[in-house]
This record gives sequence, C-alpha cells and structure tokens, in this order.
Amino acid sequence: MRASPRQVMKRRSTFIPRISISNVLDGAKTAQEILSYCLKELRAESGSLFAIEENSETLCLLGAIGARENHHCGKSIRIGDGVSGFVASTKRPLLVADSCSQKGITPRQGRHPVETFMSCPVLKDSSVLGVINVAGRKTGRAFSKKDLQKLQSIAAGCATMLDRMLSYRSTCQMQECVTDGAIDAHENYESIERQLEDLRTYNAIIVQHLSDYIFVFDRHLNIIHCNKDSDFALGSGNKKDVTMKGHCVLDLPFDVDRGELKKSLEKMIVEHMSFGLKDVRLKGSDFHIANLSFSPFFSPEGNILGGLLFVEDVTKTYEMRQRLNEAERFSLIGSLTSMITHEVNNPLDGIMRLINISLGQIKDDDPTKEYLVEAQKGLQRIASLVRSLLSFSRKSISLDAEVIPLNRLVDSAISTIRNRNDVKDISFHVKLATESPNVRTNDFYQVFSNLLSNSFDAITREQGNIGIETQLDDDELHIIVEDDGCGIPKHLQSRIFKTFVTTKERGKGTGLGLAIVKKIVEKYDGQIAVKSDENIGTRMHLTFSRCKLTS
Repeated sequence: MRASPRQVMKRRSTFIPRISISNVLDGAKTAQEILSYCLKELRAESGSLFAIEENSETLCLLGAIGARENHHCGKSIRIGDGVSGFVASTKRPLLVADSCSQKGITPRQGRHPVETFMSCPVLKDSSVLGVINVAGRKTGRAFSKKDLQKLQSIAAGCATMLDRMLSYRSTCQMQECVTDGAIDAHENYESIERQLEDLRTYNAIIVQHLSDYIFVFDRHLNIIHCNKDSDFALGSGNKKDVTMKGHCVLDLPFDVDRGELKKSLEKMIVEHMSFGLKDVRLKGSDFHIANLSFSPFFSPEGNILGGLLFVEDVTKTYEMRQRLNEAERFSLIGSLTSMITHEVNNPLDGIMRLINISLGQIKDDDPTKEYLVEAQKGLQRIASLVRSLLSFSRKSISLDAEVIPLNRLVDSAISTIRNRNDVKDISFHVKLATESPNVRTNDFYQVFSNLLSNSFDAITREQGNIGIETQLDDDELHIIVEDDGCGIPKHLQSRIFKTFVTTKERGKGTGLGLAIVKKIVEKYDGQIAVKSDENIGTRMHLTFSRCKLTS
C-alpha cells in the first residue's frame, strides 16, 4: 500500500536526530551524533561531516566514523576539491552506486576506497553550511535514490543545529578576538602605566637630587609637597627626621619677620607677582645662609593654586663674600697700622722710658708712684694692641727664618705669662712630648702666647689651672691648651675666631688673639678644635702635619 503524505512527513520527522544543546555547541560531539544517526538509519559503514569555514572558501572536517575515522578533525579542503568540495560547490546531492564506473568524480585520495557512497550538502536559505558523506553498505547493496532522499531529510533536519553550532563558533571567535583585543589593550595600558610610573620616578629622582630645596604650597600657605624636607630640617639644626608637608610655609626655620613675609605671600597670591629674599639665615644655625625665591603656581587652566618656594643654599658664596670683606678690612687695618706704628711707637717708647725713669726716682710711699704704675699698664696695653694689629694686618704672616725646639718655645711662652701672674694663684700643668721638633719661632710663639693669655684671662677667681700638653706621632703634632676658667658663652662659640669678637670685658680684649691663632694654623694646613662649657673651662686642640712645621 502506498503511504499517505502525512505518513511520509511523519517518517521524515524521525530522520532528525535528537541532540542536546550542550552538544550543539561542541562541533565534534555534534558531528558524532549526526553521523551515528545517519549510519544507523542508512545501514552504512562509514561517514564524515564537513562544515563550512568562516571564509566560505574551505570545508573543515568536524568528525568521521568508520573507514574515515582516522581522519583528524580540523582537516580542511577547498570548495570544489574532492567529492565534498564538489557537492558544496554545486549545492546538489551526489549518489554513486558504483564508484568504479562513475565518471567525472576524482576523490582527493586518488582512488575510491568504497564501491558506493552518498554526499549531501547541508543547506539553509540556499547557503551551504556543510556536507554529510556516507559510504559502504553493510548489506553489500548499493545506495538507492530512496536512501539519498532519507540523507537529504537528515541534512535538512541538521541544518538548524549546524547553523547554531557555526553561529556559536563565530560568536566565540568574535569574543575571542574581542577578548584578545581587550587583553592587548590592557597590556598596552599597563605598559603605558609602567612607562608613566617610570617617568614619574625618574622626575622625582631628578627633583630629589637638585641642590635647591623646593616647596609647593596652596593658597592657604600650607605645604603640599617638598623634595627633601628631612635634609632641610637637619640643615636647620633639627636632628629629627620630620616632614614639612602640612605645615605652614611661614613655619619654615628662616630668620625673617613672619608678619612681613605673610603680607608678601598674600600679595603674591592676589597680584601674581614673584619676589625673593637674599642672604636669609636659618634659625638656630650660624652657618646656613639661603636665598629665597617665591613664585605663584598655576593650574593648566591658568587658575592660581598656590606658590612655589625655591631655597638656594648660598652659605659658601656668603662666606666667600665675608672673607673678601674681611680681606678689605685687613687691608685697611694694615694701612692704619703702618701709620699708627710709625706715629705712635716712637713717642710711646719715649714715654715708657720716661715713666720707668720716674718710677726709679720716686719713693715707694709717694702717692704719685701709684699713678705712674697705672699709666705704665695702660701704655703696655697700647703697645700690645699695636703689635697685634701689625701682626694680623699682614696679608700673609711671613715664615720667619728662625726655628727653635718646640719645648723651649713653650717654656718661654709660659715664662711670659707667669710674669703677669702677680695676683692670681695659677698652676701650670705641663706635659710635653720627649721629642721636641723644630718650629718657626715667631708663628708658634704667637700661638702659645695668645692661647695662654686667653686661658689666664678666663680664670677670674684667685686660683686656677692651665694645662699645656704636646703629643707626637709619626705624622702629626698635637698641641692641647686647657683651663678651668669661665668658659665661652654658647652663643659666641661659633664666632670666636672672627676678628674683633671677644669674651672679655670692654677695654681688656682686642678680639684679635684667636683670629691670629686660626690664621697661623690655616697657614700650616692645620686644624683647630674647641670644646668649652661655661663655668667649667675651655680646651683648645691644635693639629699640625709634622712635614709642614718648618716648611
């Protein structure tokens, strides 16, 4: 009996394999299930399933069963090549009952592995999605047109599933491209970030190693950035490792009028005008001098954000200017001293002689003698001042040709000071090295004379002690002079070697003694160190290279 169209449709519906969604998304599993269904329905021995590639020019082998099972998935053929390529290009099914007698079809392998086979395109809206191939009958009979119709029905039923699989693959490939693009973009972003970070670090290192100190402050004068604040704090005498961020710029340790500086900064913020301060001393330091430069700080849009402060350490320049000024004063003193020496020394010597003659002729109980003695002391101070001025005003204290053993020179200097000791009970504690190197007489006598004289004057009570010690090693001579006098006030300790600085009462000191000592020490490339405590005493430690004592 002939089947009705309804029965035919019912039968054809059974030709659609049931494939899970998860397998649809997996090409290999999809091929396996479709081919297994085909071989079962058509009683074939082997089969293969090709899917169209994205470029629409090649077919990719998704899977194979039976004789073609050794073909690896992923093998591609061009459209038009071989049986599958031919069927894909013509979009028509192919039935070969006897491959040996078939003309016009040349398999890719160059020979027909089976006697009978069928090849059917998988179409959707006239577009080729793939090709299903089945070959060999278990019964030994050739495939018929009815078998071909059944394969076409299966191919039509598989079109939707294959389309979904290909769409999913395309989506995955697109997502993969997007993901790869995102990864590349992220890697590029990270690379740019690293480059920017390296640039920021490089710039920070440059700013950190600038010789100037840089401070950035906001409109409220609060510091928001500084390049080396800890070093700045140390330079001002603060030994703690602190940060200046968050502090007001007015709190920086500059010896300036805080109120006037605030007015100038507020004016700079309003009028956008830069200004500077020259030779500003840091508080708590006698050695650090700086130039301050204040400038307004703007945003890229031109709005003022605050200001910049550049602190330039000009200590060395300042000291050089001071030395030049001091040299000019020395030149003036030299000129004045030459005149004073010529105009004063001769009459002074005559007056001293007359006073000495008068003292020899006046009786001890004569009241006039006391006046003459006081006049004699005053004249001696004048003579000492003239000698000091003459010695210090020389551009370079000359190296006198005469040399003398150091120990003998020390004894002579002590003897001179002992003669002044008519009221005080001063004990001299002398500890000299056994070896006594030769030294220049004039220079080293002035050193010991001035140091011992200062120690003598520093002892203001009736009793006191002065120590003199020399030490020798292979390379250096050490001279130590110490006393238990009143000591040097702390605020003057950094200035005691400057000219006309004295700790003595007005009229008793010229302020030239230690300046002369320092000048002589520097001439021999030596060093001088001072340690002094008020009401405890002072210790002077001089160091000379032995090879330069008589050079």
